[in-house]
Amino acid sequence: MLKINFPNVFNNQYIYLSSSLPIDESSKLKRHIEAYGGQVLSTKDIRNDKQLACITHCVGERDTTFDRIDLIKKQTQTNVTHI
Repeated sequence: MLKINFPNVFNNQYIYLSSSLPIDESSKLKRHIEAYGGQVLSTKDIRNDKQLACITHCVGERDTTFDRIDLIKKQTQTNVTHI
């Protein structure tokens, strides 16, 4: 049997999924991101500034959490990519 190992393209990536995403789309994205080594944080997972500072990418329509992430990233002098 041929076994193919795909690279963990999301390794060390923390992705925030906005609540604006449809539930089925959010579930699919979460499954794929976690399958390839990433960690997904949603609005219910965000509890403190330390978690927000870890986020490397944001997916979905801009919401109030995006603004909090931007503020914290500016304070820690790092960038976040919005997709």
